[in-house]
Amino acid sequence: MNSRKDWKLLFQFVIIISFAFMVFLALLTEEQQNWVNFFGILGTVTTLVGFGIALVQIQSVKETSEQTRIAVNESIQKINQFTSIADLSRSVRLVVEV
Repeated sequence: MNSRKDWKLLFQFVIIISFAFMVFLALLTEEQQNWVNFFGILGTVTTLVGFGIALVQIQSVKETSEQTRIAVNESIQKINQFTSIADLSRSVRLVVEV
């Protein structure tokens, strides 16, 4: 996935959650509209946004580790090719000496 696309999706998620936060506050009765309920709802919204950010970061780390794994495997293959060529060269020298 594209990291920019992930952040755009997260931004949309934050907007939707913020809208839901405002709706929940509006649905509270006058006696329920107090600081405890406000911070309770705000804490829930903040937790959901935190989970969204964590998911985007986990996806980013997954992509980076996959790219790193591919690069390491390519490097190992190149090193093995050079080692094989060096071994072949040594073998040719031994045959020539004999």
